Amino acid sequence: MFIVSIFILTINFATVNYLAQSLVEAAEVFFYMLLLYTLKKKRYYFIPIIFLFGSLNKILFVVGGGSLLVYHQLNILIKNPSQITFFKFIFQSTYS
Repeated sequence: MFIVSIFILTINFATVNYLAQSLVEAAEVFFYMLLLYTLKKKRYYFIPIIFLFGSLNKILFVVGGGSLLVYHQLNILIKNPSQITFFKFIFQSTYS
């Protein structure tokens, strides 16, 4: 009976989702690493695509990835105050 109850618990998607909703999974870490790599290589046009697939994986990625973007922007601003790279990229592609 014990094995049957464990089997039912593990095949029930809602129960597994409820138990593992606060855990970090491998796909989320992959999207975090991909975001950090694109920020390091200054390929800012990949950021919306990473956020799309990262948020489809887990909605918590929007919060974590957004905080990484804010940290990166503040780090650039502190090192060189005349360089606001994200906003320059957005306005340059919009008005050019």
